[in-house]
Amino acid sequence: MGRWWLREVLFDLGEPAPEAMDAGRRHAMVAFAFAVWIYRLVLFLGIAALVYHFFIKAVGVLLFAVEMGWFVTLPIAREVMEWGKRKGDILKGTRWKRPLLGVGLLLLVAIIPWRTRVEAPTSVSAEINAPLFLPAPARLETVLVERGQHVAAGAKLLSFVAPDIDARRAITAARLEGKAAELEAVKLDPFGRERLSALTEELSRLGSEKAALDAEAERLTIAAPHSGLFLDPLPDLKPGAWLSPKQQLGLIRADGPAIATAYVAEDDLDRIKPGDDARFIPHGLDHAVMTGTVLAIDRNPVKVLTDPALASLHGGDIPVRAAGQTLVPQGGFFRVTIRLNGTASDIKLIGHAIISGQGQSLVGRAVRSALVVLVREWGA
Repeated sequence: MGRWWLREVLFDLGEPAPEAMDAGRRHAMVAFAFAVWIYRLVLFLGIAALVYHFFIKAVGVLLFAVEMGWFVTLPIAREVMEWGKRKGDILKGTRWKRPLLGVGLLLLVAIIPWRTRVEAPTSVSAEINAPLFLPAPARLETVLVERGQHVAAGAKLLSFVAPDIDARRAITAARLEGKAAELEAVKLDPFGRERLSALTEELSRLGSEKAALDAEAERLTIAAPHSGLFLDPLPDLKPGAWLSPKQQLGLIRADGPAIATAYVAEDDLDRIKPGDDARFIPHGLDHAVMTGTVLAIDRNPVKVLTDPALASLHGGDIPVRAAGQTLVPQGGFFRVTIRLNGTASDIKLIGHAIISGQGQSLVGRAVRSALVVLVREWGA
């Protein structure tokens, strides 16, 4: 009954119904037929997916193809063959032109490469961000900068003291002073000339040790590696606090253009190239859309996602799995660097990049995805 109804709607053949019944029951039968077709399609797709995943790679792909061909494609082919048997009756009327026009439009939509935009989850920051760390555990003595303050290269930001280093410096300085006095005394003693060489060597060693300790103490004064803004200071950064070398004290965002880091899926990688136009659309309405150009494209997939805000575990669009403290992307994602026009915001922005790449049709995308799966599963 469902096949008869479909032929009448598409071609207006005027054939009698397979069984005589009232209109209401016939409509119910047709609706039931379409429901069964949809159920069968979903069921066999699920079975094909299970067969694909439960067998070894090569056998799984083969059984998937057999399942789809026998249970999905073959029934459709049989119905099309029935249409071929009624070719003469179909061509006598004009109703066939409508489905033909519809199929033609669908084919045009499927084969014309109208999809030129490549969309990818993206984060934006300054081109150069220099994080600030301590060289050794120390106590904060003085804070010489405020959040958002512009500093010049070499400007002192934070001053720390380490009592251990200060004690070692004092001991070394005292020993150095004592050895220097002993050396002066030996120079005046005609019988102590044999000790002159040993004392000179000891003075040289102590001098080097003092210089190293002085340099280590000097490194406890954190200075700006380049000019820029002081951002993201550690909370409760107050004098007297003891801090670890593992704690980031803040960062200096260099003066310069903003840089966007987009993560493009493997299927879209060949559609973009350096120099393509791009736009960054941030999440939320607090920041404006930024334009730019593609600067560089990594040719190796990302092994570890360093932008947690883009991860699916935190509400982002990149599917990941947690491996300890790291986030591992599920699938092939490639890092694309985009230079944006304008300066970066004081905070890292999260959003989407839209890159104007080469056109791609729906058929081309489907074929490429299928080939990628085949190559990956067969290990070619």
